[in-house]
Amino acid sequence: MEAESDLFLSTNTRHFGPSVVAPVDKDAGGIYVLKQVVNPERTHLVTALSDESIRVYDIERELQPLLNLTQAHEKTINQVVIGENRILSCSNDGLVKLWDPRSGELTGMMKNRNKEVYSVSQSRYIVAGGARSEVAFWDVRNLKEMCRFNETFTDDVTRVIFHPTETSMLLAGSEDQVLCLFDLQQQNEEDAMSSTFRADQPISFCDFYGEKLQNAFLVSTVSSIHLIDLQECVSLKDVFPIKYDEMNQHQLIEVTRNDEAKDEIFTVLANEHGVAYITSIDGNKGTITPFGVLETKHNSHLRCFSVLRNEVFLTSGEDGTIQIHTTKKAPPKVNSNKELEKMDEFIIENEGVDHLFRPRNANGKRPRKDFNPF
Repeated sequence: MEAESDLFLSTNTRHFGPSVVAPVDKDAGGIYVLKQVVNPERTHLVTALSDESIRVYDIERELQPLLNLTQAHEKTINQVVIGENRILSCSNDGLVKLWDPRSGELTGMMKNRNKEVYSVSQSRYIVAGGARSEVAFWDVRNLKEMCRFNETFTDDVTRVIFHPTETSMLLAGSEDQVLCLFDLQQQNEEDAMSSTFRADQPISFCDFYGEKLQNAFLVSTVSSIHLIDLQECVSLKDVFPIKYDEMNQHQLIEVTRNDEAKDEIFTVLANEHGVAYITSIDGNKGTITPFGVLETKHNSHLRCFSVLRNEVFLTSGEDGTIQIHTTKKAPPKVNSNKELEKMDEFIIENEGVDHLFRPRNANGKRPRKDFNPF
């Protein structure tokens, strides 16, 4: 089996760099993106910022700001999503808000009686919100609460998401380690439980994947990834994209389905210097392969990652910038001392390239030894 340290040690490794770098706010420092989502057409970016505001950017116009919803919530915004002709946001202030994506006008508001709302999703006229040990449902037409599922979970429901095509199916994950698929065509909570799976760690994120989006993946609070067969309620594969030790300063930033190949799942590991490592998980086999190195110009921790289209990515970081990344030239092949000097020139020229990704030379040795981020 190939050692983890050799994952990116290839002259064929793709490298990506920023083609657009835009500040979150040109006038105010210290503000950065907490959450982001890209619309299905990949033309607009919706962000939840650290100052409890929401902003919308035009991706096709180099991230030009379009809307600025100041003081959108009174407390931290936990998620922003794009629903049917609206933007939805949920927050620790216990509110789910609906916004007009063109004017920025607040068109509706729903209050959770048990305070924080950690996740939100919409399917037609139903809005679901993950809260403390329950899922709340509202009718978006009259903004009234429909019902609550409060028997399935015993801890915070960190993620709710409706199936993209089977609109009555809702996937929910909780810190009590339970993943549940609900069929909302059923009238009560017990009958609506289509399938359940118990993980070995609290769940921080989950989503559908597969050719027909028939499976699910979940991400635990310790960054392990579990591939789940929702029909059989069994684990297909457990994946561990990051190795925890005293030397590892990398964090799992994002796990996302590749919508152009729905059996593929991207994972993104990043360090505090703005270098990110993208790997691809085969959803059928559970194998991990390197996809590319993202050499951003973020000078602080990355917070968010989105796929815009094939080999074009969008990131945001705590340095207060949003960046679009495209393919850049790879480091030269290293076979001699002269070429080592060429490599050093390349690294200086292309700041952010991590030398631990250098290929081995003719003697089978790396130009310089360093610890592995995985």
